[in-house]
Amino acid sequence: MKNKLVFIEGAEGVGKTTLLNMIAFELKSRPSRKLVITYQPYLPRLREGILAHSHDPVYQALLLTADRRAHMRLLNGIWAGEDVLCSRGPVSTLVYQGLVGGVDLDWLRELNGVAMEGVTVTSTIVLCASFETMVERLKERDAFDPDLQDLDRLRGIRQAYESLKPSKVYPFSYPMGGLLQKWADLTGPIHFVNAEQSAEDVCKDVLSLI
Repeated sequence: MKNKLVFIEGAEGVGKTTLLNMIAFELKSRPSRKLVITYQPYLPRLREGILAHSHDPVYQALLLTADRRAHMRLLNGIWAGEDVLCSRGPVSTLVYQGLVGGVDLDWLRELNGVAMEGVTVTSTIVLCASFETMVERLKERDAFDPDLQDLDRLRGIRQAYESLKPSKVYPFSYPMGGLLQKWADLTGPIHFVNAEQSAEDVCKDVLSLI
């Protein structure tokens, strides 16, 4: 891994945070390999604003891409020359605000093009798990109440991520192959990892890709 930017993607409960914690621990034993692990949204308290405007995906997209631009500026600043592994990237905007939220996909592509200006993405890794597995993992979090969560929305988000897999077509008017080609410079090659495995095996698979 040398001067790379890799995005880790997936719906809530798929295991992104666990994976990043395990990778950080694993690479502590390899002092010759420096790695920055970071998360989006990046700016403090932005998540509260995003959640407060869950009814307005356009507003969310504007907030998130402004945050993404500020975040990515660090790649040419304090993180220059470092390898960066980031939880969430442009694919999250494509899925959450685009495929699920219904915001125009071409507009989101242009918006993210501004946010990612001058940034080269090595790849995007999407973690995939069944809906039942995701819900069970979310239940293990203290703040999760399955009776209060919008499980139908979570199911839709998972299906949207699944639709990005090769040969899949989301049930709107966009064949995924053509759509992802438009986003390729913002996502790099997209790899799919089975997150139904043990956390250790997921970590091994992701490390082999990055």
